[in-house]
Amino acid sequence: RHDLTTRPVIGWWSRRFGTQPVLRRAEVEAGVVDADFARYINDRGMLTVASCLATGHSAVVMPEGKSHQDSKLHALRTGSSRAALASAAIADEKGLPAPVIQTVGLHWRTHHWLRTDNYVEFGESIEIPSIYSAEDRTRLVSGEWVEPSYEETRKLRDRIFDVLSPMTPDAPDWETFRSWKLLAHIGANKTKTPLTTLAEEVRATREVRESIGREENNPMINQAKEAAEILHKNDLYATSLDSSNRLRGKSISEHLLGLLGLLLIVSTLPITLPSSGPQWGLAKYMAEGSDEGLDSRTTYFMLAGMFSPIFFWPPMALLGTYLYAGISLQLVTLYTFILLMLAFYLAASIALTGYDLWADSATASRRVKL
Repeated sequence: RHDLTTRPVIGWWSRRFGTQPVLRRAEVEAGVVDADFARYINDRGMLTVASCLATGHSAVVMPEGKSHQDSKLHALRTGSSRAALASAAIADEKGLPAPVIQTVGLHWRTHHWLRTDNYVEFGESIEIPSIYSAEDRTRLVSGEWVEPSYEETRKLRDRIFDVLSPMTPDAPDWETFRSWKLLAHIGANKTKTPLTTLAEEVRATREVRESIGREENNPMINQAKEAAEILHKNDLYATSLDSSNRLRGKSISEHLLGLLGLLLIVSTLPITLPSSGPQWGLAKYMAEGSDEGLDSRTTYFMLAGMFSPIFFWPPMALLGTYLYAGISLQLVTLYTFILLMLAFYLAASIALTGYDLWADSATASRRVKL
């Protein structure tokens, strides 16, 4: 979006990353720019992205799409496919290795939680065909944007969709998907091969989906839905089952680790509160005060975590350095600043470790209550 490059803070940041703004119909209708100039800017941006990809450099395309929390992939936009086709043509004309599309799946146990397990999956690579004529390839290399044919763009977009879709939950609803995961764990426990990692769970859930998950009115699926919803309403997961497929109790070690986690959190508060407290409090306020739901929650907490070492810790470290060593150019001032930054990082890491231990203990308590 063009307006993101003109705002005070994020605009300065995005311009230095080489952002190529997109002038949308909204800017044209508002009189910000005429249609011809908007087309010129947008074509230049697409050509820049394609040229970067063709020559082995990185580029990020962020199409503005519909935000949703559905359990299946929605139809893809064509922008990335258009850039990919053009990049293959430019590489072909310059005699460079052809770029490929590497599909990636991002998996979380519960994606909107502050801390959760994650698994990054690399799927099938997709070759990008060179569909431009020799004349159009020459025009692209000379700096003129040439649109790929609609049919070829649609074919590539659909190919990407077909590869990505099975990597998603690809379920009719979240209730059904949770039932698949529960059945995957139950089946693994029965064969004495419990699913200990999220990667194993993802693969086992797909096997359930492909074997019986598509069947309508399957009594096993219906029963699993009921059981999975009971777990979900109590903030519990399919990993709550033991080897005999009963809810696990709370062990002495979980009690002790929960207390240790609480101790770690409390002991680091004098450092984490001034260094990380304001931005996390602001993120929580902005996330819960928005009408965008889970998307805003994950976005604001991600921004708080990502920008803490850049925007928040240095000013706090400078303030601490001033209070301790004053304004001087001695080495002690530099050492104090570096040590404070290191202390902020270590305290945050220790506090998060404590949070994980305490959260695991709280989960065990919910299992016992259920």
